[in-house]
This record gives sequence, structure tokens and C-alpha cells, in this order.
Amino acid sequence: MKAQRSPFKHAVLGSSALQAAFILAFTTWLVLAMAGCTIIRDGNNNNNGNNTNNVVVTPKVVDMLVLVDLDRGSANLSSHYHNILLGLIGSLTLKHIDVRSAALAPLYHRAGAVVPLIYGEGESGGEFSNFGEAIAFYTYDDSNRYLQDRADADGENLAALGLDLGRRAIYRPETANPQARPYFQEAADGFIVVYLTAGQRPCAATDAACQLDGKAPAAYFTAKNSEQNAAWLELAGDSGVQTKRIFHLAIVTPEGVSYDAFSRACTGYPDFPATMLDVMEPSPKAYYGPFVQALQSGGGKGTMIDLCQAMSSRSEALMLGVGNQVRQMF
Repeated sequence: MKAQRSPFKHAVLGSSALQAAFILAFTTWLVLAMAGCTIIRDGNNNNNGNNTNNVVVTPKVVDMLVLVDLDRGSANLSSHYHNILLGLIGSLTLKHIDVRSAALAPLYHRAGAVVPLIYGEGESGGEFSNFGEAIAFYTYDDSNRYLQDRADADGENLAALGLDLGRRAIYRPETANPQARPYFQEAADGFIVVYLTAGQRPCAATDAACQLDGKAPAAYFTAKNSEQNAAWLELAGDSGVQTKRIFHLAIVTPEGVSYDAFSRACTGYPDFPATMLDVMEPSPKAYYGPFVQALQSGGGKGTMIDLCQAMSSRSEALMLGVGNQVRQMF
């Protein structure tokens, strides 16, 4: 039987006014930036990608993999996740970073040992039109049908997917695709990993249960292969990316705080949708905070952002800050 589309599709597409406003603002900026400027072909820029000398820099190109928590409560958050990702991509563009490919994968859910790519921006003939629609479909009532198993740690699905990413096509739940091709191409200038969850982490970064191949998560994701690229990531043509060119962005609920403190902080952020607290909670176990700190100490790149702030009117400034950090990788 053909799966039914989630009713959240219309809620997600209802954010078109916000998207149109962003596109208008970006277009205005682009016209002004292009007026009377010259092209720097080597792309060097030491000011976080800002165009202070009225010039255009050659953009850097990155690929993006978004790991999203597909628990049922995420259905209510699908449009917010969608807008956060649009804002991130837009901010990267403003910092002269082109996102060539952006795919979704489940943070915890899987089918046996297989971790599928459930959506890819720009995929020809794809079953979903945007991030939010894909997230809503899998969280509304269908994730248990297609993704019946679950990983035990936050980094487990990424580790399983990374070594096979260059051969993975986008999974289509409703129709077979006999001409499916790998979604990700050969390595670009950099790679971005985004983590999205509004729930508790299964284990702390220092717990043995969170180890990957006997290593702490940060040690695993900063390990290098013989070509001095990240050992966990293989793209098309067996190409890879240096650890210092991979940025881990955790957009998650706070760790190590009480629910009361969490809810007070969230409702204090401007324009935060307080009704979403019904499907959000802090995590008693600290994973992403220690993970990012250890990642940075080991030569990796990354940052952690409060999901509540990312869902408030502070989101634009936060994403521009991320754009600055990603630009500094180059």
C-alpha cells in the first residue's frame, strides 16, 4: 500500500512568506554587492567572508549532511527545522560559501544496519520537495514502517554512513528508483555535518556506550587516514576531506540543566514558539558540549547552538556567526 503523505506538508509549505522575504533580502544584497566590483580569482579573504573592499571573492564549495532526530515529536518541529536549515544555507551563501549538496539522514533511526539518506536537495525526481516535508513524513506516522531499528548513540549513524557516503543514493520510501545514483559527488572544498535534536541524548560523550570503534566520539571523527583526510568519511571516487575542513554544527537542546530552567530560558528568547516546549526537553547527559570541545582540541572544527535560540528571532545572527566560523576553515 502506498504510504500517505503527512498533513504537515502544508504547514511546512506555509512558510513560503518567510522564504520569499529571505530571497528578496538576499537578492537586494547581491545586487548591491555586485555593483561596480571586481573579481578576485584566488578567493583569498581574511575578514570572515565579508566584502569590505567592495569586491567579490570566489566562493568555496561545501557539501552538507544533516542528521535529524525522527522521534514523533519532531513532526511538530519539522517546519522549524526546515527554516533553520534554509537560514543556515542562506548565511553560508552570504559568506561566499556555496552548498553544493545537502542531504538528510536519521540521527538515531535505521533499517537494520543500514542508515539511509532520506532526502537530498536538488535530487531529480525526489519524493519530497524540501527538508521539512521529508522530516514530517518520517516523523508523523511512517518512520516505524521504514526505519524500525535504532542506534544507541548520537555518533553511531554518522559513523556507519560516513564510510559508505560516496555510494549512497537517496532512499525513496514510496517508489523504486532503478536509475538511482550516488547523491554526493567527489569531495568539495569542505564538508558540514549538522545535528538536530530536541530530545535527550542516549549517553554522555565520556560514556563507554558512546564510543565508536573503541574511541571517544571526537577522537573517532578527527582520526586521519594515510592520505591525511578524515578516516570516517569517504565520498565518490574514494575522495576525502581533511579534518580541518569538516565543520560539526550541533543545533540541540541544552545539556545538564533542569526542565524548569530550560523552559524559562526558551520562553525568554524573542519570538520563540512556546507551544513547541511540549515536544522539547533538555538532556541530563552531556554529549554535544564535551564533543565539540574535544573536537576543537583535537584539530577539528565545530560549535553547539541552543535549539531554542535557533527557533527564535535570534536565529539569523546565530547563523551568520556559523557562516563566519565555517569561512575561517578556509
